[in-house]
Amino acid sequence: MTVELPGTAAVLPSSLVDDQDRPWLSLLSALDGDQVVERRVEDRMIAELPSYRSLDRSELWRIGPDQMMPRLASERSRVDPEHLAHFVAGGELRARQGVSATDMVLAYRIWHEELRSRAREVLPAAPDSNAILLRFIDRITVWIDAAMVAAIKGHRATELDLKRHADHRNASVVRALLLGGPVPAALSGDAIAPWIDESQPVWAVRANTADSTAALRATEDFILGDRREGTRGLVTLIDGDLCGFVYRLPTKSDSAPTAVGVGGPVLAEHLPHAFSLATRALRTATALGHTGVYDIGSLGLAPAVFADREIGDMAVQRILTPVETLARSGENILETVQCYLANNLRLDVTAKDMWAHVNTVRYRLNRFEAYTGTSLRDVEDLTLIWWALMRRRMTVEDKPAAGNTPEAARDGS
Repeated sequence: MTVELPGTAAVLPSSLVDDQDRPWLSLLSALDGDQVVERRVEDRMIAELPSYRSLDRSELWRIGPDQMMPRLASERSRVDPEHLAHFVAGGELRARQGVSATDMVLAYRIWHEELRSRAREVLPAAPDSNAILLRFIDRITVWIDAAMVAAIKGHRATELDLKRHADHRNASVVRALLLGGPVPAALSGDAIAPWIDESQPVWAVRANTADSTAALRATEDFILGDRREGTRGLVTLIDGDLCGFVYRLPTKSDSAPTAVGVGGPVLAEHLPHAFSLATRALRTATALGHTGVYDIGSLGLAPAVFADREIGDMAVQRILTPVETLARSGENILETVQCYLANNLRLDVTAKDMWAHVNTVRYRLNRFEAYTGTSLRDVEDLTLIWWALMRRRMTVEDKPAAGNTPEAARDGS
């Protein structure tokens, strides 16, 4: 059986083709260049696949199926690695054009579906029509599967290359803007415009990152937000932290997967100073065990405590160390003092929070004053006590529980 569409000259198989292959190859030849198939495929690709809508219609057939038909009709339809090189190149081109791998695979599926549908329409009714159609579908399925795998290989390789290039470019931009270095020549002037608007205020950001890729991605998503809203900034890794700049801060600080320090808003030229403040905020928040978004102002005097370690260590040595020698009793005293300060020096509220009698709280505070030589009614002493407690909180390490020491048994409180 020879199949020929109206107005199309059928390309008859070679005389070397045996009788079993001749009918379905005749059907293939009739469909090669069929405008009905091409129009249906084009319409569906544009309607169903977002990645293809920005491409010119001529680009839809530049690679892929246009080269599959003659290959199907050659060498008894064997899948030759040299033939597949065309589809690898096609996948590379689609990646450079911004076509997603998913859409590219779906495009092959659309072509497969429409080719099968058209084959059923043009195949004349005959006793062996079903057998011819099944063999035709079997052969194009083998080829399309091989072509898709080859195209994905090319797409993936190019996608990784593009990502590496983009990551390097982004890192260069971010480092130059945050650290105050020169912007690489290739990224200066108009080339940097897509990433930074020098007329708009911007925030510097710095966030802790965990070792896992998933945690890093979660932090990046939190900082940059929904990418469907458009680019909100750029981030890259600097010294193990996720650093960058954004035009809008995350709106839900309590959903942050880690501590995030921010500085700003400032114009782009002042980003180095804002980044320095963001770094201080991050380091302080981390030392306090916080998660969420913090600027340096939201942390009160804590950044000063963290930065001036000599003063903090001196305060700890003078105020806390004498009390800590009391072991368990000292821990209770310091816990009471900390609660007392947090409750604005109110005995009744402190006692309630600690489930203790007011007299017990008063006794512990008196012991604290006796051991430290300070007064909880003196402003300067209160400042030094608070500083020491904050410094200790930032440097505390896991210690064995104090429960089996002689001092613990002598807890006079």
